[in-house]
Amino acid sequence: MSVPTLEDLGDLAGKRVLLRADFNVPMRDGVITDDL
Repeated sequence: MSVPTLEDLGDLAGKRVLLRADFNVPMRDGVITDDL
């Protein structure tokens, strides 16, 4: 199962978008080790 992107949603001009972001990700030496 792939994670949908904003491009997959089509034209969003003039619409409100609620975006949830989680910046608490596991990192090692400045590189994200697990992005899901």
